[in-house]
Parts: sequence; structure tokens; C-alpha cells
Amino acid sequence: MIEAMRFPQPEERQTYPLDCTVCMGPVIEDVVTLTYPVSRGSTSVRVITGVPGGTCKQCGEIYLLAETAEEIDRILATPPEREDKHPVWSYAHGA
Repeated sequence: MIEAMRFPQPEERQTYPLDCTVCMGPVIEDVVTLTYPVSRGSTSVRVITGVPGGTCKQCGEIYLLAETAEEIDRILATPPEREDKHPVWSYAHGA
């Protein structure tokens, strides 16, 4: 009988996956820019630059560690560092 594979939950993960869960391409450590809509259905976005993450070299899927996602939540609760045509935060600001 084949045992079921156990995939760690995001909050348990200490590193990025080696292979992308979407396309099985290689995941590399990277610094990414994330965009989030201001609200559902909005065309305005919030931008966070300089975020540490894992990126699939094949399809571009982005992976974040739990502590990074928690820091992003904290950063977005503060006023943006600057506003271009949209609010912009820098991940390094929260570090």
C-alpha cells in the first residue's frame, strides 16, 4: 500500500519548495514586487517592493514563507512610504 504524501502547511514551511506546485518548474530564491487590489473589484492597487520570496523560473508562480506573509499584513496596516499613482510600501521598511 502506498502511503499518502504529507505536504507541510504554509505556516510550517521553513523554505520554498524545490519544484513549483503549478508546473513542476524549478523554484529559485528571489526578491519580488507584489500588487494587491485596494478592494474587491477595484482597479487601484497597493504595491509592496523588495519582498523576499521564491519564484518559479518556468511559470512565475510566487511562494512566500509564513513570516513574510505576516510581515506584509503588518506593512499594509501602516501608511505607505510614498504614493505614485498608487500607494507603495517597501518590504525593507518593516524589517
